[in-house]
Amino acid sequence: VADWLRSGADLAADGGVGVDVAADDVEEVDQPALGEEPGDRQALLVQLRGQLEILPSDRRIQQAIDDYASTLSVHTIDHLFSIYGAKALEVLALTKENHELGELISSELPDIKAQIVYAVDSESAHTLVDILRRRTTLAMNGHYGMDLLPVITETLQQYCGWTQSQSDRACADYRFFMEQNCIPDYQL
Repeated sequence: VADWLRSGADLAADGGVGVDVAADDVEEVDQPALGEEPGDRQALLVQLRGQLEILPSDRRIQQAIDDYASTLSVHTIDHLFSIYGAKALEVLALTKENHELGELISSELPDIKAQIVYAVDSESAHTLVDILRRRTTLAMNGHYGMDLLPVITETLQQYCGWTQSQSDRACADYRFFMEQNCIPDYQL
């Protein structure tokens, strides 16, 4: 592994972005691009396997099922891996810290409240449009996410510090956005 692929702490200290990887997770192409200096970090192509993508046979999935099957359905765990890849482990970890975050957003969907908190805390989501359309698949369900807004805003208030007025305004903004941009006229 190249000597410049250091721990996250080392890279953060000098302003870089850190990725902790094992040597067998890295494929290195050490040919610099035209006009680049040999050894220049920006010229090296590094493909990180296993950081986001995850194969169905990956042992981490079975380990997650073993760890969380007492509180979450296998269907929900599988759903999280299908959406988040290896980052599903971070979403699942939130349910260990607070078991209520393992509750389903809707009995008809495999999505859990932890996804909402994860979108805000880890993915910097600030609006319901961002949470429901960009960070989760919730806008594709529950009447374009409209039926899910009460549970989602309650979760945001309880775990992310949103106020009631902030939630009310976010719901109005979400409805307006969806009506103007996403919901076909015949369904309005």
